[in-house]
Amino acid sequence: MNARSKTTLLGAVAVTALTMTAGMGVAGAAQPGTAASGISICKDAGGKNCTTRQATTVWDLAVAVGSSWQDSISSIGNNSGYNICFYEHNNHQGRSFIVPNGQGVNDLSTIGFNDSVSSWKPC
Repeated sequence: MNARSKTTLLGAVAVTALTMTAGMGVAGAAQPGTAASGISICKDAGGKNCTTRQATTVWDLAVAVGSSWQDSISSIGNNSGYNICFYEHNNHQGRSFIVPNGQGVNDLSTIGFNDSVSSWKPC
């Protein structure tokens, strides 16, 4: 297994572990700022200062959403109907993690991704 595969696998394991601790407020289905449908990306932890997007492929967050969102996301909610893979760099490069449909991450710093998301796609 190469380093990239290990990072992706570890990111998926971390998100899985977070979703299992939903009762502790780390992650789960009822995310603050999560829209009824789509992907909520938030500049602040706890689902604050958010915008919602459809589950389309985003190659470059600065172009698709706006330059102020590039490397500025601190929490995510996913009610898109798809699992979404988030990436550290544009064009789906670098470290990644998965947020399953109906789940979220209340504070991306808990998985080492605060202010680091630059692209995403359904996976």
